[in-house]
Amino acid sequence: MSVLDVAIAVRGDYVRRLGPLLASLSAQPVRVHVLHGPLAPWRRVRLRRAHLLRIDEAKVAGLPVHGYFTAAMWYRILLPDLLPGADRVLYLDADTLILDDLAPLTELDLGDALVAGVTNVFEEWRGTEHTDRLGLDQRHYFNSGVLLLNLRELRRSGAMDELRRIVA
Repeated sequence: MSVLDVAIAVRGDYVRRLGPLLASLSAQPVRVHVLHGPLAPWRRVRLRRAHLLRIDEAKVAGLPVHGYFTAAMWYRILLPDLLPGADRVLYLDADTLILDDLAPLTELDLGDALVAGVTNVFEEWRGTEHTDRLGLDQRHYFNSGVLLLNLRELRRSGAMDELRRIVA
């Protein structure tokens, strides 16, 4: 059985929210990478089972942040360089819980797709105002908090560099 690389990006108070996610991953065949900004030493001890990757804030400087969208949101674009030996990584937001077996994701044929995602679930009461404003059909709107990144293709295509250029 293959081990799946899983990456989680945290900054500030989001570090303390990792407990439930890490517990839900504990029975999975995964290698957890925590991408983080400044981190207190006692927090590092609590995360000792994860591979900690301190992100130099200069690498995400100039990328837009707003409210609860902190610089940590951009850490994921660094993954092709941060995990040079990995072909794929499952990126998870810190407030995610794993309720099923992740093993099938190790065998999923990504072909030349850069990313695999799932359609976001919209509550009926919410309507379509948000996606309409963005010019998106809800059927094509995916949740960026759960992404299977094809690191091999992202490196080959230079897509993360292009994304950085566009958003900066």
